[in-house]
Amino acid sequence: MIVFIQLLQLYRIYPEVIFMGNELHDLRHSLHQYPESGFEEHKTAQIILEALSPLPEHFKIHRPLDTSIIVEYRTVDGPFLLLRADMDGLPIEENTKADFSSKHKGWMHACGHDIHMSVLFGAIRYVAKRRPKRNILFLFQPAEEGPGGAEPIINTGFLNNYTIEKAVALHVTDDFPLGSVGIRKGTMFASPTGFDITFRGKSAHAATPHLGKDALFTATTFVQTIHNELSRVVPNEDRYVFTMGKLSAGDRRNVVPSHAKIEGVYRVLDMKVKDIIDKTIERLVERLSNVFEVEHELEYVLYYPTVENDNSLVNRFHKLIEPSYKIFESEIKLFGEDFGFFSHTYPSIMFWLGSRKDDAKKGLHTPNFLPPDKTVDHGVKIMSKLIEEL
Repeated sequence: MIVFIQLLQLYRIYPEVIFMGNELHDLRHSLHQYPESGFEEHKTAQIILEALSPLPEHFKIHRPLDTSIIVEYRTVDGPFLLLRADMDGLPIEENTKADFSSKHKGWMHACGHDIHMSVLFGAIRYVAKRRPKRNILFLFQPAEEGPGGAEPIINTGFLNNYTIEKAVALHVTDDFPLGSVGIRKGTMFASPTGFDITFRGKSAHAATPHLGKDALFTATTFVQTIHNELSRVVPNEDRYVFTMGKLSAGDRRNVVPSHAKIEGVYRVLDMKVKDIIDKTIERLVERLSNVFEVEHELEYVLYYPTVENDNSLVNRFHKLIEPSYKIFESEIKLFGEDFGFFSHTYPSIMFWLGSRKDDAKKGLHTPNFLPPDKTVDHGVKIMSKLIEEL
């Protein structure tokens, strides 16, 4: 009944969204069937471009990166609102049993990016019909899941051609019920940093380990030591998570390993803690290399800044959306999201778009995650309201 009332309100206020429903759902199904890896979203881009054609006047399409799409809508002199959706999928075998399941074996839209893109497309359709007197950039961004597409787009300098006053993004979740949203002021998502540490020593027969330089022993000493080191330098009130997920070394059981590699990731909520952890890793790697007389290489392979929600924009979001939707105060999540690059560049908000039905929670990045099509309708309604009044 609650969902029916919300849809009735949706029809009264934005009838275009109701009429777009089938078109948006069909688009969502098409996108869902072709998940692709970061910077390889060629089929995805093709589907979006075909759906956008033909665009009416006041719209232009730009391609600052090979698989990115930016739709420019300009009607007045003045700044722009930036709306962003991510495009890539995940290397997960889908198990939803949907009739529009992934056709790319071993790949799936398990993080809802098919929903995000469909909502953004619906926002474009809404603007094409309503013609609001405001300038908007609609960004379909590749590679959010990795290696990251937001920073490369910023680094092209393309967005420097525009005065961007605000940036907005959403993320679907079944943590919240369908027809609700979640948001918070300040930090919304953590900042992840991935790291690889390689130690190179000298091999020797297992019977004469003193003749070698044991890279594996150096690596395991790092694994055993780093947590204690961090406990002495990171303030107690600063929350972080430090994980080493992979350690590989050596070639044979009876040979002192000449090489070892640690792969890990840590997540922080305050960028000053990132600096502390970086320096601690670097000092420990250098010290152990000297003690055990091995060479080392440290590489940071992934980094997204925190996602920061502008307090005044969150207040405005509540005022605009709360009359129609239940708004939950969301918790800080230790997930990474490269929308953080935009939120550190422009005043921004990112919010959760609820998708759970009948208490059937599956969770992001799982093979059974499949938000209902109606999630798209709610997303378009909210984005339309933000386009008009944020």
